[in-house]
Amino acid sequence: MSTSTATLTALKGSVFADTVRPICADLPPVTPLSGLKYRRILAAAALGGETMFATMGFMAHSLRMRGAEVTFLQCDQVLPGCVAKIADHHESACTRWCHVNSAPFAEAMQLPYRWYSEFLSDSERAQCDAIAREVPLEDIGEFVWRDVHLGPMVRLSVRRFFQRGDIELTAPQAATKARDYLRSALYLRCITERALDELRIEKVYMTDGVYVDWGVMRAVAELKGIPVDFFLDGLRGHRLCFFCDPAPGRTEPIACWQRWRNVPLTPEQQGSLDEYLCRRAKKPYVVYDAPWNHSQTLSSEVAHKIGLPRQRTGLVFGMFTNIGFDAYILMSKASYAKPADWIFETVEFFSRHPEHHLIIKTHPQEAWAKRPSIDRVDRLLAERFGRLPANVHLILPESDILAHAIIDLMDVGLIYTSTVVVEAAALGKPCLLMGGGAHLGKGIARDVTAGDDYVGLLGAITSGRMELPVDRELARRYAYHAFFRQSIPLDCFDELDWDVTRINIESLASLAPGCNPAMDVICDGILRDAPLEWR
Repeated sequence: MSTSTATLTALKGSVFADTVRPICADLPPVTPLSGLKYRRILAAAALGGETMFATMGFMAHSLRMRGAEVTFLQCDQVLPGCVAKIADHHESACTRWCHVNSAPFAEAMQLPYRWYSEFLSDSERAQCDAIAREVPLEDIGEFVWRDVHLGPMVRLSVRRFFQRGDIELTAPQAATKARDYLRSALYLRCITERALDELRIEKVYMTDGVYVDWGVMRAVAELKGIPVDFFLDGLRGHRLCFFCDPAPGRTEPIACWQRWRNVPLTPEQQGSLDEYLCRRAKKPYVVYDAPWNHSQTLSSEVAHKIGLPRQRTGLVFGMFTNIGFDAYILMSKASYAKPADWIFETVEFFSRHPEHHLIIKTHPQEAWAKRPSIDRVDRLLAERFGRLPANVHLILPESDILAHAIIDLMDVGLIYTSTVVVEAAALGKPCLLMGGGAHLGKGIARDVTAGDDYVGLLGAITSGRMELPVDRELARRYAYHAFFRQSIPLDCFDELDWDVTRINIESLASLAPGCNPAMDVICDGILRDAPLEWR
């Protein structure tokens, strides 16, 4: 995975289809698992991307070989607004890579599929169009239709389109998009219910679950008592992290933690965690090829580079802001309505306490060419303050300074939903966790939630009236759980920068029961509700 993208060829479009076609030409026999709870499975909202089809498609074949009947549900350009259409901020994604690939990929992989429009009647479409036109713009963000809260998903989807966390649906540039996404949400409310009923679906698996594209389907399935398992990129390399809904509406991020909370790590697990944290200190993202991914800057060099004085009387705080618009999506039980408000108030606090230092580590992906952020933290700070106080040290997203160098320097971490909180706590650094997210309530940090006096906490810490505790042993158990047990390796293909670069199997027989341990775990979880955990 250390090979540069310059020496790798991405399998795109017809090249991907031609590569997977012979692999999927022969369908191996079915060996049903004993005690199957679910047989009719829906692979929902598979976009026409190669990584999506490689992931969901090979999973579908693995499920089929274990006794399931899997159907893909795909978009045929019926949605006026969707996640795929944000690419480059124009509307060509359907014919450029998404819909144009969906049928060829499904057919090359021999995946049974149905189109959205098959489950949407003309009268329903007309009704949805009328509703989307008539709902007052100021009401869209909280709109509910047929027991599904569509409005919040519309709001998140609009923010993703503009890659701005603070944009409101009533803003002139957002109004058209808000109505487009509302129409899509209304369509999907009808499509999903009819598809689930006609196909007699017993379980759904999909990626994500937040935006209109997936969120509506998930909500409708849960209303009907149909469990949903959805996955995100794992926290450690080319892996998947599953979020399971064994009962509707009860998603548990980083599942099964309570079962392992009091179980000490073995020496082998301790060693694996140490090795991983050391690697993260030098190369945090093995599936991305970016300049900042190869820095080995020492913390002593970082201190000099950012202007942190060698002799200090106060404390050093490391602030990890996450990505602007992503932070709005990740946050739950947030103490601030907007992440930017948290950043501004923190800077103002340190301007009043010059004996202490604040290092602001912006996320490198804010400057990544494939997905540049519009509401970059450095720009927000420049607009608000102009010149920052001398004791506030800003690290730009283009910098080659990595998070671990800041963790080494800091006495206390200030972290907005980021997984940095897991690593910092495992390395013995106390943290305030803002914005909630997957790591809320796990016992590894002081969770700052709505109603907490954040500035009062900063004052107590800097004055010495409060010392934040950190249970390093507990944090290490959680880090191992999050980075290892909850990240299931996917070795049937390789990816780099969201592109499939190689298929690693010669036939589907490689995914049959007992042949691929990761697929055994994934299929056992989806089909029998077994824990979706790696060993």
